[in-house]
Amino acid sequence: MYALYDTDKARNGTYALPRFYTMKKTITDKFIKEALIIFGIILIAGIIGYTGYVLFFQQTPSNTATVTVPKIEKKLRTLCIKYAEHNQIIVHDTLANAAVHEITELLISNTKIPYDVNVIIVRSRVVNAFTYPGGVIVINTGLIKETDNPEQLAAVISHELGHVVYKDVYRGIIQKFGTRMALIGLIGNKAGKKIIHAIICTHFSRHQETRADRFGVMLLAGVSINPLHYADFLEKLLDKHNTGKLDRIIQYVSTHPDTHKRIQRVTAKAKMFSGHEYQFSLDWQAVIDSL
Repeated sequence: MYALYDTDKARNGTYALPRFYTMKKTITDKFIKEALIIFGIILIAGIIGYTGYVLFFQQTPSNTATVTVPKIEKKLRTLCIKYAEHNQIIVHDTLANAAVHEITELLISNTKIPYDVNVIIVRSRVVNAFTYPGGVIVINTGLIKETDNPEQLAAVISHELGHVVYKDVYRGIIQKFGTRMALIGLIGNKAGKKIIHAIICTHFSRHQETRADRFGVMLLAGVSINPLHYADFLEKLLDKHNTGKLDRIIQYVSTHPDTHKRIQRVTAKAKMFSGHEYQFSLDWQAVIDSL
């Protein structure tokens, strides 16, 4: 149905618009207002939800989020361990294993870590250490052989424990794949391989590395180990990296950004360390030779 009227008179206000037109305009205005109100509510809810996510998931080291999250993380842990068992050579029953166990037990004795921490030694010339979801730390034999003493290895483990406590790897997987895809990856072979590959290739942000360093320094000082040992180890690797010595296999420098700045920060923190330093009863050369 169309209403015919004189548009010129309508503009001049001398002609009343048809009643159905004014009714339609009123309904349209009301619809727009209601739509804007609904949009505003959705926007506010989204902001609140995102803020809650950042505060709850990103900032709280020991949070386990919901019942679902620990279950997924535990399954990811199992998946990663199975991958290591089938694709890497895991070192067992050596002096190095005993030393790593002693060092780890000392470190976790001074803090609450919501995981059963499992430190795996993998036979590899590559100088690197990294974490899997659910409290698993992998240390290559190549890295252990580059350490000068147990304190340096303790420093590396304390740093990796920082990534464990803050769930850096797990959160990275959830952000990349989503909870649903992570669950599919646990039962699907193809998707599972993608998740494993993403975990192995994880590169932490500068913020995450700085946070893990801060946690590691506090952990070391808490068990009377001078954090300067970590700065010494980083400086040793950085020197070899810069001079080309073992450059191809020193991934610990390339996968941990801003090494020079990190050395400066750790050194500054170490200056506050005082008191008697803990002494390991380990023959470190024998530990190295056992590998």
